[in-house]
Amino acid sequence: MHKRITIGFFIPQLDDHYQESIWPGVSDYCTRHDLNLLIFCGKMLNLPGEFTYQHQVIYALANRRNLDGLVICNPNMISLMNEQVPAGFADQLNGVPTVTIATPLKDCPAVLIDGKQALKDAVNHLIQDHRLSKIAFITGPQRNPEAQERLAAYQEALEENGIEIDEGLIIQGNFLFDSGQSAVTTLFDKRGFAPQAIVAANDEMGLGALKELQRRGVKVPDDVAIVGYDNIAEGLYCDPPLSTVAQPLYAQAQMATQLLHKRIIGEPIEDRTVLKADLKIRESCGCFSQSIQKLNELKEVADISDGDELDVLKRAFEFSRLPPVEIDQLGREFLDRIHSFLDDHDSDEGFLRFFKAVLTSHPTGPSEIRNWHNVLTCLASLRLAEAEQRGKRLAYTVLFEKARILVGEREKSFEGSRLVMHVQKTTTLADVSQSLLSNFNEASLSRLITSSLPKLNIESCYIVLYKSTIDHFPRSTWTVPQTARLWLGYTDYGKQLIYGDQRTFPTAELLPAKHLHAAKARQLVIEPLFYGEEQLGYLAMTVLFENTKFYGHLSAQIASALKAAQVMQERTLAENKLTAAMDELRSLNRTLENLSEKDELTGRYNRRGFQARATAYIKQARDQGEKFLLFFVDLDGLKLINDNHGHDEGDIAIVETARILGEIFRDTDIIARLGGDEFVILAINCSNASIPVIERRYRKCTETLNRTLGKPYTIDLSMGYAEYDGVEKITLEQLMTRADNDLYRVKKAKKAAKSSQ
Repeated sequence: MHKRITIGFFIPQLDDHYQESIWPGVSDYCTRHDLNLLIFCGKMLNLPGEFTYQHQVIYALANRRNLDGLVICNPNMISLMNEQVPAGFADQLNGVPTVTIATPLKDCPAVLIDGKQALKDAVNHLIQDHRLSKIAFITGPQRNPEAQERLAAYQEALEENGIEIDEGLIIQGNFLFDSGQSAVTTLFDKRGFAPQAIVAANDEMGLGALKELQRRGVKVPDDVAIVGYDNIAEGLYCDPPLSTVAQPLYAQAQMATQLLHKRIIGEPIEDRTVLKADLKIRESCGCFSQSIQKLNELKEVADISDGDELDVLKRAFEFSRLPPVEIDQLGREFLDRIHSFLDDHDSDEGFLRFFKAVLTSHPTGPSEIRNWHNVLTCLASLRLAEAEQRGKRLAYTVLFEKARILVGEREKSFEGSRLVMHVQKTTTLADVSQSLLSNFNEASLSRLITSSLPKLNIESCYIVLYKSTIDHFPRSTWTVPQTARLWLGYTDYGKQLIYGDQRTFPTAELLPAKHLHAAKARQLVIEPLFYGEEQLGYLAMTVLFENTKFYGHLSAQIASALKAAQVMQERTLAENKLTAAMDELRSLNRTLENLSEKDELTGRYNRRGFQARATAYIKQARDQGEKFLLFFVDLDGLKLINDNHGHDEGDIAIVETARILGEIFRDTDIIARLGGDEFVILAINCSNASIPVIERRYRKCTETLNRTLGKPYTIDLSMGYAEYDGVEKITLEQLMTRADNDLYRVKKAKKAAKSSQ
């Protein structure tokens, strides 16, 4: 047993809609009970991606020496581990108490959710309350137990209501947004069905179906009602809001961790714990939202004939699920303030200042702050009759409308602060990434990491490297190296540094004991460090909710920078060798040039590579009197793609943009990505007369791409250009400014055209 209990947590990723609700439950429990938490993020089995298998080796670092217990978010990972690591890996976890979430595993306690009844309630609601009978269903993956359970719930609900099951209304999906879109296409175009309602086995597919229906001009819910499953945030904020089944994911994760804790300390636990899911009624099924429906329930709460005023307020707080408060004292203050207002002893400003102080001193999260509206509704009803008798009904009503404005402003303040913080962190991350890729020296790289990562609110970070890089290929067996070294680390936001420690420690310990078992509990996310087919080591960082989208990106950038530093170091050594090593030196130089002058994502030149080649060509063009064109290109709507579909889809859009630019322009032209969604092209030996040809190629290439890409978004580009006439004395920077100004003109015209539609 370790000095402090250490919990391991296997999860594919932290920033997926489902996992974002799961892992904070594990984290919060460990915080409250002073437990270490090690989160191993290794992607899912069979996830698309060239190097996905490289992430999956991280699970092999978990073992009896660094864990006292293990929570597995998805037991399908067990098959992953059996396929990707040697059979002996099972022995590493043999004897480690384990609890699973979502899916039962043989001989292992599990915390499950009974979502079947809630989905039956959803189908019953469509049938019994909305009188619908032609209901389609989009299933999840065939081998997923939860998906099969939800399909069974749909079928049982139809049978219990005397509706015959029509297999033509059941469409195979895979839990992804795209499959929801394609399901609608299959129903309407291939099978000729026009269902009255669609039930999706998860919200992602439900949102995909909603998007496709709206694209076709089908009104939701007037023509087709939609119900999803999972209660993700996007479902609440889409139009119309998505009716769905809400699983208590946070509570499920907390329960799993609690049971594991009991099991570790020797207390008996149940083999199966089952929580209930709830149906969330919103507008996509044809109802008003539950918030509006609950106002009817609030009328019963506010009925003072059922108790005195303080008792009514207490029930209003319970009804609104606000944090516990000293309701007797607070309630009397509310009532005294209203009394002073009605007796003309105080202006409405006095009550509003008091209420604003209450909102500040009784903090709630952005999702709970709006529940104060229920309290205000109840509070206003208590003295409404008295206000009317005194002839102050209008002033009394306005008073509470002003109070509601304060609640709305508080909610906007929460959201605004979160947005500002996200923008700041994103900007910092971009700066850090650019700096990482510009450092080829280990010493400067270590200084950059220890000074930059704390700005992202990462309290502690450890970089562990193997003795040498290890080649690991798809479907090859992975063996964890026996030893590793702590190349770099810092704690307390960079105040305590560890650098250049050449001593090795057993990799099975994950980190040297003094760092893992510190004075206070640690919560670390573990990510692999790899470059292509080469495993370099792993990264351990403190985990914070607002940073979850950064971890994978940071680990990839740090791995690339480490690889570049290693290549530079090897090149320096090679330069000191005899002539016999020159072939190796040239190869390393090419690798280093690629790293410094090519954009990692697209393979095109980066800003540095473009400037070197474009500057040289401009001198040649001026000497020989040649004309050329310089284009500035923007990928329109990248932010919307990132926000709606994730940064992985944003990367795909950028890569596809780079590819079609290669089709629009010639092999001899210089194409580069400046960063983000910006590209620049120097079209050699061209003039304004070439513009119509280039525009025709652009239209043809983008039409073909959007027709064949099969994405829920379209790729559209904005182009600005400047011509060099072969005579003018002008710099590359001046030409780029002209092209950028022309691009601005084009984008402004596009925006104006959209506004006029």
